Amino acid sequence: MSLKVNQELLLFLTLRELKERFSGTILGFSWYFIWGIIYIFIYTIIFSKIMNIKLSNLHYTYSYGLYLALGLIPWMMFSSILLKEARVFFEKKHLIEKLPISLYYYPLSILFAEFTIFLIYYFLLFFIIYFLGLQINFVWILFSLLASLFLALFGFSLGILIAVFSIFIRDLQEIAIIILNVWFWITPIVYTMDIIPPKFYFLFELNPIFAFFEIFHSLIMKSKFLKIELVIYDFITVVLVLIISLRLIKKLESEIRDFL
Repeated sequence: MSLKVNQELLLFLTLRELKERFSGTILGFSWYFIWGIIYIFIYTIIFSKIMNIKLSNLHYTYSYGLYLALGLIPWMMFSSILLKEARVFFEKKHLIEKLPISLYYYPLSILFAEFTIFLIYYFLLFFIIYFLGLQINFVWILFSLLASLFLALFGFSLGILIAVFSIFIRDLQEIAIIILNVWFWITPIVYTMDIIPPKFYFLFELNPIFAFFEIFHSLIMKSKFLKIELVIYDFITVVLVLIISLRLIKKLESEIRDFL
């Protein structure tokens, strides 16, 4: 099949993924913007204004709400990509039987769709930060978007690994949910590293997505825990897992189709 046809099928699968969630609704795609505004409103207003939670080293009213949003929005993307990828071959079985394209196009369409949704939420958040009068370094915005892309690729890669092996061991999908819940709490998303005893820092630094979230939070507060070697470690980990996952799906494609 030609490259152009494959690209058209990938676009079709991506748009299908985006439309599925709100298919049959009047507002359709607009719901992504509406939900983005609702999420950001909850994080910034509810947690900062009503619950009056503030960060110790940032004294403006919405500091904790923005800190929370800068962590939770990327996490939602990461976990959503990973879990959807983990189930992709079972949920897309009817399409796999009809469309003569490589299996990795199905998880790739999920990656594109979820990253598009993330960008909508993230740019809405940037607008809110600007509206509140906070200054953001443009270089840090680009750096955070690069970190977001690699975080998405990591979720994509892990999801593929789970999807491939869960063809043979279905329990892996449930185990992935448990691991994600634990992973959430060992990543500084809803708390800052300042509350962690220094002797435990090295454990957090082993987390392959730690540096990404420190980059996100650095948009509004300077992180003393963000080190270049940790950023390199996270980026290299993502690339290695991505290579392994793509090679695995290519090697086991015929077996996966047989088991489905």
